[in-house]
Amino acid sequence: MFDDKTILKVHCYSGNDDFDVLLLRNREAKFWRFNDRWFGETIFSCDLNYGFHFMHHKKFRSYESKWNHSNGNKANVTWLAVERGLYRVYEHRTPEFMHEWE
Repeated sequence: MFDDKTILKVHCYSGNDDFDVLLLRNREAKFWRFNDRWFGETIFSCDLNYGFHFMHHKKFRSYESKWNHSNGNKANVTWLAVERGLYRVYEHRTPEFMHEWE
């Protein structure tokens, strides 16, 4: 976890949608619901930064539509940002380490 003074800057976007830049402190959370297009592929990317002058950063693909006929496209994915890097939690499973900070 980050210490209480650390601020995480978050900016998520797709080709059609651009969410506001957020500044989050430790233990604050923000949730988005990414909606798929009817035709074509939906891809959301996020830029995360933290540290002195936001020197630690990571740009990554946070969501990519994968149509599944058994449950539609209702995958529940959560991203956790900690000092080591970014973890992905899919469908309430054990967190999986995905990205280191650059």
